Amino acid sequence: MRVVKLGGASLAHDLPRIAAALTRTDEQQVIVHGGGPQVSEMESRLGIPTRKVAGRRITDEASLEVVVMVLGGLLHNQIVSALIGAGLRAVGLAGPSVLHARRRPPLMIDGESVDFGLVGEIDRVDEEPMRAALEHGLVPVIPSIAGGENALFNVNADTTAARIAAALGAEELVQVTDSGGVWRVGNDPSSIIEDLDLAETRELLSNGVASDGMRPKLETAIWALESGVPRVRIVGAEGIALPDGGTVVRMSTRQKA
Repeated sequence: MRVVKLGGASLAHDLPRIAAALTRTDEQQVIVHGGGPQVSEMESRLGIPTRKVAGRRITDEASLEVVVMVLGGLLHNQIVSALIGAGLRAVGLAGPSVLHARRRPPLMIDGESVDFGLVGEIDRVDEEPMRAALEHGLVPVIPSIAGGENALFNVNADTTAARIAAALGAEELVQVTDSGGVWRVGNDPSSIIEDLDLAETRELLSNGVASDGMRPKLETAIWALESGVPRVRIVGAEGIALPDGGTVVRMSTRQKA
């Protein structure tokens, strides 16, 4: 069984290809999705300013309503519909049915305390709804929205997918991204790294080779591996159905066949 995380940038232009690729497996799978670009676009249409600090969205009440509207509504239904159209028996689950969180405390960034508002840190994953769906041959689709403390929270989709993968004992976490994998040289797709072990992944983070959007994906990969997920793949739409497509991250390269 695998958990597949779909990012908003890939979904914006690759949803049909992603849906088709997800049909080319007999494995059980759980789909987790974000949708940051779609949320920002909707905020712009509604005249709500998008506020970010260090690349992280500040989620006030107005912004949270847009997050729920897009991730839990429009985009979520578009994904489920595309998956069904491609031949998968997809079923949408509400994020709070699975994800329970507490409000993230303020973070120190560049020497200042920043309150990110209604952003949550997941403290519990309820496996039962997902396992019930899987047992009936269904593919659960979950947006990165959590419930808790009598509130809704915006939660990070990469972290959400890793937490679900660990809770379910998944054999693989697949992170779908525009880059198609980890690049050794910035802006050079031909420099894709096929295999990484834990030590090499940490080195990429420490020496700054992995930056911007790839950094949180590698940090999530490390957390997933250390939490018992045997391997993580970072892939593009075309690599989803390939057993070793994209960049494969494992505890040790000695585990490779």
